[in-house]
Amino acid sequence: MGADYVFVDTGAFVALSAKRDRYHEEAVGTYSRLLDSRASLLLTNHVVDEVCNRLLWDKTLGFEAAAKFGDMIRDVSTPLVLGDVNCRLPVSADLVLVYPTHEIEGIAWDVFHKYRTAGFSYTDCVSFAVMQALGIKKAFAFDHHFDILGFERL
Repeated sequence: MGADYVFVDTGAFVALSAKRDRYHEEAVGTYSRLLDSRASLLLTNHVVDEVCNRLLWDKTLGFEAAAKFGDMIRDVSTPLVLGDVNCRLPVSADLVLVYPTHEIEGIAWDVFHKYRTAGFSYTDCVSFAVMQALGIKKAFAFDHHFDILGFERL
């Protein structure tokens, strides 16, 4: 189901936005390869929240970078309300913004409790639940937490 989709985590978007981020060059290279391969990208509204907050709090980036990111996501993404684990991804979309509903967030809370000592954020847990529900195996992420649940980081 999600073979051609790649989940994009907060750290990847922050690294792309912040030239002084230690992963910036790697993020730019990975993003270029994803665009060249015409992979469809996916993120959740929780990731949007985290990215906007991180950019907003950054003294060199601030509101302008956060607003630019949020506007870009709003303007180019295809929204998907992921109401249950049988939801289908769009056949063709460059960027899908997933809004998980109560059932998916319940799965995320189960992951949060099960891996209580792993240091997962709630956003991580929602990301994992969405990826599992949609059959997505690859993540554009710098966060080693994706490794713990067996996802492939690009």
